[in-house]
Amino acid sequence: MGYGLVVFDMDGVLVDCGSSWVVVHDHFGVNNEASLELYLEREIDDLEFMRRDIALWKRECKDLHISLIRDILKKVPLMPNLHQVFETLKEHGLKTAIVSGGSSAISRAEAVDAMMSAPDTSSLPCV
Repeated sequence: MGYGLVVFDMDGVLVDCGSSWVVVHDHFGVNNEASLELYLEREIDDLEFMRRDIALWKRECKDLHISLIRDILKKVPLMPNLHQVFETLKEHGLKTAIVSGGSSAISRAEAVDAMMSAPDTSSLPCV
């Protein structure tokens, strides 16, 4: 059986950082260790974890907007030879996809944007 699709993670695979969330935390000089511990102990879910991260960023940047997050993440370098990898896959007729929980994927951009725009992130539903 042949393969037709190659799926990549974003952080540490396509972009040269272990966690895009940490890149944003570092930009704002914040630390989410307390929330991380709760998340790892399954006391909060991933959406609450994301809400808390965004609340940390909003404390440092009152008019936070998704465009700033994108600008921060654009500075993260791509992995070396990435273009060649995709060219080779294309030459072999393989399709590619990205599946990521990293914020660099901005897979939930609307939810992130809504949470950053809200005065109180704790009351927002997440989709």
